Formats: sequence, C-alpha cells, structure tokens
Amino acid sequence: MDEKGFLIGVLSKMKRVFSRQRYEEGKIRQFIQDDNREWITTIACIYADGSLLTPALIYQAGSRDIQDTWLQDFDPTEYKAFFTSSPMGWTNNKIGLAWLKQVFDRETKAKARRDYRLLVLDGHGSHITMELSNIAITIGSY
Repeated sequence: MDEKGFLIGVLSKMKRVFSRQRYEEGKIRQFIQDDNREWITTIACIYADGSLLTPALIYQAGSRDIQDTWLQDFDPTEYKAFFTSSPMGWTNNKIGLAWLKQVFDRETKAKARRDYRLLVLDGHGSHITMELSNIAITIGSY
C-alpha cells in the first residue's frame, strides 16, 4: 500500500496516471491544463496475485465535504473508489485508519486463506501510529 499526491490540473508527459487499456482504447488522448492547483492524493494497494483493492481518493477541502462536481464523471456502476477529504488533500492518521478498516480489512478478509494478512507499508507518519498498529494486530494484518 502506498499513497501518491498530485496537483489537479498539472500534467506533463512524465506525470500521467491511467491504465494502458484506457489509452489503447482511445479514451485518453489529450490533456487540457487548467488553472486549478488543488491537491489530491490517492491510496493504492495490490494483492500478491496482482489484483487491486479499491483505491482511495483524498480531495482538498477545508470543510471536509466532498463536492458533487468532483464526482460528476465518476460512474459507480463501472468503478469502485473510496472518497474522502482533508484540509490539505493529504492522507492523515484518521484517513489511514478508515482505509485500513473500510477497504483493506473488508476486501482482504474474504480472499485470505488464513486468519492473518500481510500489509506492507512505508514509513509515512499515518502508517506508523500505535492506533493503526493495534487495529492491524486485531484484524490480523500486522
């Protein structure tokens, strides 16, 4: 599992994120850069077999409310995602715990062949809290 932040509206050849399939289908050909400079962070995680867990998108919002306009192109019948916000658009301890419980625990529990699951994290501050460690031990993913 890892997180990656992006400035909305700032794209270059080296910083595009999309699937090869979408590109080859011709659905992604050009990008228009606007004047929006807000931050968004994604949390992504894959299983050892290469399949994906539901990604999380963290929008920048001081009020912590998700705006309808942010999701107008999102089709929940075609995609799954976990949406939240933070004042800076970055992950934090609260969001990390919510992701662990609402995404990782729920989605890996059914696929695990044993009681324990392995979650590999980097040293980001939201990944190394006592509360996260205690919950990870409780759900069997330490």
